[in-house]
Amino acid sequence: MICPILPQANPHAFARQALKLVHAERCEYIWAEPVNSRTKRSSHGAKESSFLDTLRALRAVEQQVHGDRQLAERFETVVNDKAAWNSYCRDTFEAFAQAAPPGKLRWMQYPSTDVEIRWWLGRRKDGALVLGAHASGYLKRRAKKAARVAGRRLGIKNDRNETSTAWKYC
Repeated sequence: MICPILPQANPHAFARQALKLVHAERCEYIWAEPVNSRTKRSSHGAKESSFLDTLRALRAVEQQVHGDRQLAERFETVVNDKAAWNSYCRDTFEAFAQAAPPGKLRWMQYPSTDVEIRWWLGRRKDGALVLGAHASGYLKRRAKKAARVAGRRLGIKNDRNETSTAWKYC
């Protein structure tokens, strides 16, 4: 599993390199995931984001080695800017979808808005897995709406002799 994938200067080059290192052609599936927000309680009882821990660690590493000096900056940008985080997730997913052997990518994404969910659902054929509580609620609402429409078309009546939601009968 390639996780968490930090924001890269060149997601396409990173995806090719990561897939080469895990010998993607030999894998049944390649599981991958962008950085996702998690919170924990500090010893003082306050919530502290794992993003802050990661940012501190990236800055410490930047001071010790001569590597990608903008990694912490890119990471901080996606942590603090929802639009930047969405772009990072989409760009990184698309890089992996293009580089992975066909049918092998399993990209775990936890979208938080209906617009994001619809975008990711459109990428299922490329390996996107739409996960999380918001996605689950969205999919349930969509299924219920489709069932209500089907119920009206089929003339299914409820206890009040009104056209009912078909999902109650499934």
